[in-house]
Amino acid sequence: MSTKRHTAVVAICLASLAGCGGGAPPAESTGASSEMAVEVPRVPPATSLNTVMIGLVDHSAHTIWNLSAAGMAPETDQEWKEVEHAAIQLVAAGSYITFGGTGRMDANWVEQTSWRDFAKDMQDEGVVALDAAIRRDLNGVLSAGDDMVRTCDACHIEYKPTLPREGIAHQHPDESAERGAERL
Repeated sequence: MSTKRHTAVVAICLASLAGCGGGAPPAESTGASSEMAVEVPRVPPATSLNTVMIGLVDHSAHTIWNLSAAGMAPETDQEWKEVEHAAIQLVAAGSYITFGGTGRMDANWVEQTSWRDFAKDMQDEGVVALDAAIRRDLNGVLSAGDDMVRTCDACHIEYKPTLPREGIAHQHPDESAERGAERL
């Protein structure tokens, strides 16, 4: 995937997410004249941030983090595409987690500057991982993954030190068997 195509994919993901549930009031105008104002309905999040973190962020991050284990480095085009896909999910999730959710503390968290900073860091690290995956640069992907670990750890220290999982597992049942290695 070329860098131009990567930029387009990321832009489409972010634009889609922005239109699907931003916390800002509906847009007033899409044209130069206020007579042509179009109201855009807000789509509220339907899950807690914890659910999004476990089902999307944690799963995607582990796809990248697990590459450092013996025998887990991507070798085929399909395996590299999976790494790209995980990175795209992290990029998109960086925006999405700023919208809030249905959890008890979600509305409070998204109002915090540090929450938005952590979300932006995760998004930026996802872009770095995606660029590295496109270039088939394992060291670049792993470096972005190391940065994500630091971001995730810092965020969890501030917002979720006990890491509750609400009974949700990030691992898909057949994931370990795919390449004959047990994953975290």
